[in-house]
Amino acid sequence: MKWRNGVKKIVVVIGDAPPRDPEPETGYTAASVAKVAYDVDPVSVYGIDTGQLNSTSFQTLVTSSTGTTANASAPDQVSDLVNKAISSELNKPFAWIQGPYVAKVGDPVDIDAAASHAVSGSLTSYEWDFNGDGVYDETGTSPRITHTFSEEFSGVIGLRVTQSDGQTAVATTQVDITDDGDNTPRDQDNCPDVSNWGQTDYDNDGVGDECDPDPGFPTQDKPGVCVVGKNCPPDSGTPSAQPTPAPSGGSTPTPPSPLSPPRRPRQFRQLLLQSAPSPTQGPTRAG
Repeated sequence: MKWRNGVKKIVVVIGDAPPRDPEPETGYTAASVAKVAYDVDPVSVYGIDTGQLNSTSFQTLVTSSTGTTANASAPDQVSDLVNKAISSELNKPFAWIQGPYVAKVGDPVDIDAAASHAVSGSLTSYEWDFNGDGVYDETGTSPRITHTFSEEFSGVIGLRVTQSDGQTAVATTQVDITDDGDNTPRDQDNCPDVSNWGQTDYDNDGVGDECDPDPGFPTQDKPGVCVVGKNCPPDSGTPSAQPTPAPSGGSTPTPPSPLSPPRRPRQFRQLLLQSAPSPTQGPTRAG
């Protein structure tokens, strides 16, 4: 499923049996699902237990995604608990990080979360996760922070905000840190030390155009461009820079005036005169 960025997202799991970790058909684990839920600009997971859904692994998944679990002792309680889960999510603060970010290793990155806001009261803290592991590395009260990455990194960074009533919300955004400052990892980069957005390689020699001393672009001395009288082949069809000489043994024919009608052959002109009606003859009418 393609999740939309910048909106609140929840998953409600309704079950009456204990979850399996890992899930036997897909191999998914609680940890892998929690990681995906975190990466997609987080999804909060809520559980509605109608039997034995609650377990240590499932509760870890719910807690890590800032969701909750509720027990339904009767079927008619399920719809009410779903509505409560939605209301609970809407009452949380809104967390947001500008992004994605692309930067060079060692360059400071200014991270902006100023669009985050409280639903009730005010935001009291901002916690920052700089490597996407769900563990918050730095806490402050400002929505902006500068961080320098000391090595290549491609993944998400996270933010958790807390509002004055204690409720929290999480946001993530993509970050690509490379040796040359473009968004291609070094082991896949055709110019690993020079920024080469798009990885353009005109001559397909495996070396990107930005760092290729001979990228193979057409020049006057290479195929693709020719100069009349120098390196154009005789049958190239390139127009000559000199006027066409007159035919031998005669003068240069004078081109007809563009306003003069073309002259018809003599025999054709005589045929037209013979078939032309007399000036005194009127038009032929149908009987």
